[in-house]
Amino acid sequence: MKKKQIKEYNGIEFDSNEEISVYKWLIEAINAGLVEEFYYQPRTFELCEAVPMIRKKYKFLKRYPFITLTSREVNKVGRYVYTPDYVIQFAPEMLHYYPDVFLIDGDNPLYIDVKGDFNSGKNNTSGITFGIKSAWVFNTQGVFIQKVKPKDLFKKTWVPEECKLTPVRKQPIKEFTKECYKSYEEAVAYRELVDELLTKRDNQNE
Repeated sequence: MKKKQIKEYNGIEFDSNEEISVYKWLIEAINAGLVEEFYYQPRTFELCEAVPMIRKKYKFLKRYPFITLTSREVNKVGRYVYTPDYVIQFAPEMLHYYPDVFLIDGDNPLYIDVKGDFNSGKNNTSGITFGIKSAWVFNTQGVFIQKVKPKDLFKKTWVPEECKLTPVRKQPIKEFTKECYKSYEEAVAYRELVDELLTKRDNQNE
């Protein structure tokens, strides 16, 4: 099993490139007035405590075709915990401009777990077990956790400036040059257009 590689950005250690991408988006979302605050890995949920288990220890006798119980050992089934990637407090403007991006429940903060294509594959056990862990947290503690894929988030909103270029050579990432992705400036223009259309609608209804 490969050891997880820790990645650092802005003085923070992250578990994946996807988490860094969402962090960059959240910083720009704060500057845009869409997010009030957010925290990385803010809370660890305990899904089950360590449970003692009696394990029987057998001794195999070479000369006789039977097994003899010689002793018992007490082990513990490990404690199981789960830590979401972010908790976000959205501003009302987020739901106003982008109502179908996050499952925002009023003024309550939202927990999200970041998944994506950068570390997908047969070794992506976190992506496979997310459904089980998130359902476990919701059923036992009443906390909803939304799965977020950076590319899907960027398509519905905008691509952060730092995510457009490769980390080392600073070359444009081909994926993000497609028309389905907006820049931050285009997203600002979109929000201004929404406000203009809503204002016209309100004036017509008066």
